[in-house]
Formats: sequence, C-alpha cells, structure tokens
Amino acid sequence: MEESASLNISEYWIVNLRGLGDLQFIGNPKHPNLTVCYLVNGAYEQQQYRIGDTISSYLLPNLRLKVDDIRPI
Repeated sequence: MEESASLNISEYWIVNLRGLGDLQFIGNPKHPNLTVCYLVNGAYEQQQYRIGDTISSYLLPNLRLKVDDIRPI
C-alpha cells in the first residue's frame, strides 16, 4: 500500500475469490471477497465487498458490477 500511495495510484482492487489471507482483511469466517482501496490524503481507505454486493468505484462512477459477475463458475 505504501508503494502504491507513493506512486499516487488513486484506486486499486484486491480480488480474493478463494477467501485466503488474514482475518483482518477477509473477515471471519473466511469467504470470497473484493476490496477496493481509495487514496485519501496520502493513505488508503478500504471498502470490502462480498458475494452478492454491488461494487462502487470513485474512478468508474457508472460501474454496475457485482462481485458475482467476476467470480469464476
């Protein structure tokens, strides 16, 4: 995250469809998720989405995409 912030990357997505990782990032119980990270005043704020959720993006305000739409069958 620090490197992305130093490069002034305003938004990036972390797609974790296998539900792997630390509970702090994926919740308990572990399950598939997508995290959108937004650069705000030099630090990232995170919004986590799970299966069934509609994803919001500051860079793509007209985006109409659900986590389910990118989940492999």
